[in-house]
This record gives sequence, C-alpha cells and structure tokens, in this order.
Amino acid sequence: MIRYFSRHPTAANLLMLTLLLVGLVSLPKIKRETFPEFAPPYIIASVVYPGASPQEVEESLCMRMEDAVDGLANIVETRCEAVEGSASLILKLTNSEVVARMLVDVQTQINAINDFPSEIESPVVRELDWNEPVVDVAIKADTSLPHLKAYAEQLKRTLKLDYGVSLVAVSGFSDHQLRVELDEIALRQLG
Repeated sequence: MIRYFSRHPTAANLLMLTLLLVGLVSLPKIKRETFPEFAPPYIIASVVYPGASPQEVEESLCMRMEDAVDGLANIVETRCEAVEGSASLILKLTNSEVVARMLVDVQTQINAINDFPSEIESPVVRELDWNEPVVDVAIKADTSLPHLKAYAEQLKRTLKLDYGVSLVAVSGFSDHQLRVELDEIALRQLG
C-alpha cells in the first residue's frame, strides 16, 4: 500500500483530503462538555457527633464504621476522616454498576452498629457528589452553641452574597430541642 501511494501521489492527496472532509463533517457531532457527567464509584457515610473532639470521633465512630464495612465486596479503598463534630467514611468502589446495591449494604452495616454514642445524629449514606466542598471551614469560639450557630449562619450568608459562593452548608449543630421536666411529687399531689 505504501508503494502504491508513493507511485501515485495524487491518490495519496485525495485520500488525505477525503479523511480531512470526513473529520470536518463529523466535528459538530462530537459531544464536548466542560464538565462531563459520570457516575463516580464512591460512597460516603457521614455521622455528626456534636461537640466531640477528633480523637473521640476517631475512636467512637471511625473505627466502628471501618470495621462494619470491612467484609463487604466491591470496595477498593476505605478512608475515614475524623474532624471535630463529625466523621466521614469514604469508600471507593470497583465500578459504578454496584453503587446502588452498595448504598443499601453500607447503610445496613452502619445501622447495625449498636454501640455508637447516644449523642450522634442518624448516619447518612449517599453517593459521593463531585460538587463536594472544596474548602471546609471550622469555627471555634468561647461562646454558647446558639451564638456559634448564629455566627456560622451569618458567615454562610456572607460567603453566598458577598463572595458569590454558590453552595455553602453549615454542619455540626443539632436541631433546637425543648426539654420539659416535670416534678413527679407535684404531679402526684395534683392527681
């Protein structure tokens, strides 16, 4: 074939021109995206433990969650991040076809842990979104939790409005609760 095209340069030029035209015709049909969609093979299990130090989170949450998912198939890598007030277990899976089944399996395994501290919020297991935070900001102050939460909410508004950050989330605070304690002796006297 090389010998043929070396003896017939016009045929070689016509073939090159044909390939160039086919490429130009198919160019608009090629799918191009800045951020192509794909299903990342990662699952994240998050548990909020209000007021706990990273060491407490590591010992009481991370180690137990890692042990719970240790025997599951289709996990390539397991990593747990302990920060003040929360733990995140990140699981890298073998492929994206097993994500739906693994979400159920991981949720089942984590819900089966019965020696979590009573102060934790319900564990959340979800597929890792690649729009996850680029930056995590921890706020610590010598003030009450309501004041600290109000400051965090104000910081959230400032980041959204003044700096144009589209997605800002506040975590590590529990919802407001009202506790009513009744005097048992007084209740018995009233009947």
